[in-house]
Amino acid sequence: LGPRTLRPWGWPSLFCLHVFRLHSYEANIIKMQLQKDGRFHGGIFSCDQYDVYASDTPDSTFIGDGPYGPVRTHWFQNAPVWRSEDNTAANTLLFMNFWEAVRWDMRYTCCDWTVKADPDAVLLPDRMRGSLSHKMSWLNFISTCQGKLYGAVEAIQTKGLQKYFNNEAQCRGMPWQPWGEDVWISRCLMSLGVSSVFDGGFVADNLCYGANCGNGYSAAYHPFKDANAWMNCYNQAIR
Repeated sequence: LGPRTLRPWGWPSLFCLHVFRLHSYEANIIKMQLQKDGRFHGGIFSCDQYDVYASDTPDSTFIGDGPYGPVRTHWFQNAPVWRSEDNTAANTLLFMNFWEAVRWDMRYTCCDWTVKADPDAVLLPDRMRGSLSHKMSWLNFISTCQGKLYGAVEAIQTKGLQKYFNNEAQCRGMPWQPWGEDVWISRCLMSLGVSSVFDGGFVADNLCYGANCGNGYSAAYHPFKDANAWMNCYNQAIR
């Protein structure tokens, strides 16, 4: 399809990221979004800026054409993953490596918010801006389930993320080994004075309060693990 007509940036501006595995269903969901035309306003490629990161393929692997032209992967160092204390993936070291790559790429400085989203999360960036626009006057990140940050969608005010990059050693020194990355980054940010702000409607998640794609207000829905289910949820959400 080639590059789409560029839209003016929204406010607050969003830098949206996927961490994914190239040889998985996640890549199919991403490639499906890149095949949509300019009427499509979902997913990370409808954010003001975006990037995709993968540890299982060389840097600059071509994924498809997005609004700004070819979309290519950014590589980051792989790391072992084990079981966390709450029986999820203890993937903190992997995501330390991911955030390090984000830091050195410097693209995050473009925007007011940095949003790390799993590919199986259906994002509606316009709704996301509406919610985040009320949370601009202090450093914060969004907790989405029972007062906790869930890793499916992590919205962090970019000035708060910068505090992490400025104090990385402090957060790497935490006892992170039994934790999932979402526990680690939330405890890290809070230790640096970045507030956790609970918004129970921000993400409709089947792993928490349920994912009713037609609820009319959530900025994201999770999880939808194939391209058809993802698009069905998106179409239901925008009706």
